Amino acid sequence: MGHGNIYSSKAIRALEQLIDSQGNITTPTFTGLNLSGMTLGSVLFAGSGGLISQDNANLFWDNTNKRLGIGTPVPGYKVHILGEGESIVVKDVSTSAEVYMSADNNINSIGSLSNDPLQIMMNSQPTVYITTTGNVGIGTTTFGAGAAKVLTLANGTAPGALANTASIVALAGELYGVDAAGNQTLNSPHKAEILDQNITSPYPWGYYAKNPYLGKEVLLDWSLLVTEVERLSGKNFVTYRDISIAEKRDWKTDQQIWVDAEKEKMIAEKMYEEVEVLIVDAVELVEMQKEIEVDIGKTETKYVFDAEIGGVKAKIMSILEKQKVGTGKFEKQLKDGIRLDEKTGKLFRKKTRAEVLPFVVVPSIPEIPKWMRDRGVL
Repeated sequence: MGHGNIYSSKAIRALEQLIDSQGNITTPTFTGLNLSGMTLGSVLFAGSGGLISQDNANLFWDNTNKRLGIGTPVPGYKVHILGEGESIVVKDVSTSAEVYMSADNNINSIGSLSNDPLQIMMNSQPTVYITTTGNVGIGTTTFGAGAAKVLTLANGTAPGALANTASIVALAGELYGVDAAGNQTLNSPHKAEILDQNITSPYPWGYYAKNPYLGKEVLLDWSLLVTEVERLSGKNFVTYRDISIAEKRDWKTDQQIWVDAEKEKMIAEKMYEEVEVLIVDAVELVEMQKEIEVDIGKTETKYVFDAEIGGVKAKIMSILEKQKVGTGKFEKQLKDGIRLDEKTGKLFRKKTRAEVLPFVVVPSIPEIPKWMRDRGVL
């Protein structure tokens, strides 16, 4: 009797299903596959040697409640991450922008890992905006020229009275403090109604406050008052002096920086708008790639156990780097930036800068306040 292998008819039929008429091995399709030894809720992955594996303590799907657990087999939320010093990192590979969220050592953190601004959005608009120089904008993403570690408020609405609270708000470019009694006190001494009437002081300043419950407001020209007191008393209470040339700023230059920033913001907002594209303009031919390991000409020392000598020995090994190379095979794909609307079957892309630029209304440079013009500011 000759020597050989004996295969069952079931095994032969299974092998036949994996080989097509040209002798090529095909990818099998399984329906209703049942893998014994796997726990309900396991998220399967290729483990060591490609073996189908599970690790429920670190990766688990609660199919009843539709929750994913990372680091826990009992997720209490849609995505529940449990661990020590764990972080979630999202990175834009095209720009390297990186944002993270973490809970570590009793400190909860959210921020940017890259040198990029961080913003909190509401209704697709930035509500809080933090720059890399430490500026914080509330309702605005633009700051005055040279700003660093500055809090900037967009124009808002003064709140009503609220016990045991105090608020700050920007109204028409002026900073107000609002107390628990509803008093709205101007903290920047530039009420135009006061300053424009004072033509004698080199640098006028005043006080303004109002109370909507009392139905009263008060205006005080401090500079004029002090000037009169000095005249009557013969004493000097206020000193006006020039600052250094290096500290002086040019109004138009600084305002142009603001105008340019506003223009870029409007362009960016319009570039979120989409236009429909034809299929012929949405598809491109792309070469398929595969990952290979390449010897980069460097070595490293690793220690292995040698069964022959019964001990540990050093082994010099080449360092291999994974690289992607073309396979010579091509297939049609949607171009980057093309979105397929699954409900309508239509294709869209975002507008380009050149397309939106003609429709952007650039703001003009804000006019110099009258009281400053009266004193020679150009």
